[in-house]
Amino acid sequence: MTGVHGMITRLANADAPVLIRGQTGVGKELVARALHDRGARRGEPFVAVNCSTLPATLFESIFFGHARGAFTGADRRAPGELELAGRGTLFLDEIAEVPLEVQPKLLRVLEQGRYRPLGGDEDRDLEARVLAATHVDLEARIDEGRFREDLYYRLNVVSLEVPPLAARREEIPHLAALFAGDRLAFTDEALAWLARRNWPGNVRELRNAIERIALLSDEDLVTVNVLEALVPPRRRRSEVDALVTAVLESSVAGSKLEHLEQALIARALELSDGVRARAARLLGVDRKVLDRRVRG
Repeated sequence: MTGVHGMITRLANADAPVLIRGQTGVGKELVARALHDRGARRGEPFVAVNCSTLPATLFESIFFGHARGAFTGADRRAPGELELAGRGTLFLDEIAEVPLEVQPKLLRVLEQGRYRPLGGDEDRDLEARVLAATHVDLEARIDEGRFREDLYYRLNVVSLEVPPLAARREEIPHLAALFAGDRLAFTDEALAWLARRNWPGNVRELRNAIERIALLSDEDLVTVNVLEALVPPRRRRSEVDALVTAVLESSVAGSKLEHLEQALIARALELSDGVRARAARLLGVDRKVLDRRVRG
């Protein structure tokens, strides 16, 4: 995270797009807000758009805005997200979920720096800085024909990877205290308990756990007993667990081993909807290793 904080400081005053990557719940929007708040645009709007919730049929109206009379029911002019962002920051969360038919329109706006509201007769300047975030493998989406390569390169001027919470356990006590505010205090043993937990849901899961404790605990001082009572047990490990890594990295030959290996790979691909990059992450191996095993 030291590297992430350093990148935020370096990029805060830049105008170039930044693609923020990381697992669900790691705090990608927090990174985007930090880029906004630490730069010259901090006094301007920060507009976050969840692209997974924008239906293709309404994309232009919501994103670009529309003029009065642009379509049936448009009885007044409505500004879009681009206009609402003004000279501030437009944060496109879940960018991988932008419908394929809409992606050329978004690319054109980013390349030309101009857009036209639906039904309007004049172009407007795009003055906001654009940040995007994703938890999926965009390169895999490109290979599948589900994401435009030119849009990817336009958004990925700078890539910023946010590590999972389990990889930065030293931050967990500080985050817990931040989320608790003045509502709760923690014993040292409780903080150590929190730091040992894997938190597969990352920062979001930790924040939700602290909120649950604040609502349900009868005590202001959180002990290990309180945590064990109020924080749900960890999720079960995936069907494809550490044994799979050992199998895939093994050089031992044999028909039974090969059969087991192919069965595990098939299961991982099934759980990942056929996306090899995601299957490789599930198996805990590099994608090239998986590609070799599939070809073999």
